[in-house]
Amino acid sequence: YQALQRVDPRDRQYGGICAGTETTAHPEYGSVNAATDKLVYGTWAVSLDVTAYGAGLMAHSARLLKEFPQYQTRAEGLYNQARLAWQYHEEQTRYDNPSDASYLYASLQLYLASLVFEEANTAFSEALYQAFEKVATFLLIEDGSWPHQYRPGNSMAQITTSHFISYLLHEENKQSSLANALHALIEKEVVNGTWMGFSLQDSFYPQGATKAYGWGAATAQGRYADPYIYAYRLESDAERKQELFDIVAQFGDYALGLNPLGISFVTGLGTVQVSSVLHLDSYFSKEAGLGPVAGILVYGPSLERSNAPYQRVVSDVLYPEWEDLPAQRRWTDGWSLVNSNEFTVWETMIWNICMFGFLCGPAQ
Repeated sequence: YQALQRVDPRDRQYGGICAGTETTAHPEYGSVNAATDKLVYGTWAVSLDVTAYGAGLMAHSARLLKEFPQYQTRAEGLYNQARLAWQYHEEQTRYDNPSDASYLYASLQLYLASLVFEEANTAFSEALYQAFEKVATFLLIEDGSWPHQYRPGNSMAQITTSHFISYLLHEENKQSSLANALHALIEKEVVNGTWMGFSLQDSFYPQGATKAYGWGAATAQGRYADPYIYAYRLESDAERKQELFDIVAQFGDYALGLNPLGISFVTGLGTVQVSSVLHLDSYFSKEAGLGPVAGILVYGPSLERSNAPYQRVVSDVLYPEWEDLPAQRRWTDGWSLVNSNEFTVWETMIWNICMFGFLCGPAQ
């Protein structure tokens, strides 16, 4: 976000954040890697949605770094950039009454950061709090409007627990009526097994949440762990904390081999693992005898398969045939089977990274 922010005061979009970079074609697999790719990459225009998320993330990071003496200057710089992004967003939406997921996150994180960096500016903090309370009431308490709704486990829904959990963890807000209502929302999702309908008690054997398949729906189990992780953080009863931890642990195990194929869908981990992932650098590391780059979580099982010839050259060799296989067995190795062996950071990897961080981190 920092690298993509407009920071020249003469720029009419001063403070805005661009929506990432992209090129016009796919680099050729087996010919180039990240260092030798010759395609020209451009930068997308400034996006209000990205600007809001950038403001929120920089404010959030600044508040956390402020706790460490060696990062004071870094924290101040991040907060100033967050303020700049927020100012641009506010100028562009002053007549629009923003009420989306990015604004929910940004208003909360700016509010909490302002209490640390601008203690004397109570008017600014109060305005931010009012903005957050208003949008949280509409999107969460009143259930908002699709896709800006809280539906943990549904990857199309825009709001996750991470958008608002900081409010519940902050000492000033723990006993507020809004905090109690938001906590109740999390507990409701946990009791119902989220959108995935997962139930530890009703499972005949240890398994992940497998209501959907395709584009990482089965392997990216971290998508479904979000409410359980935060419910654990808010829980004081040791027995229930262990139950919540056990559920997340099962989700974590699915991609590592707790699945009908008994395969680890994470490169570099497990006895039986993916060997032909669609990743440019992995082609060359595999040719050098090192195997694919470690730590990649592929899409895994897919209910449907592509009819593209370059994909069917892999999926057609399965026996029984793809459509005759149980859903969780509809996978095979082969880099050109894109639906199964590609990956993205935002669809697969980041969710499980957060989940594994919880399972082996300070919470324990």
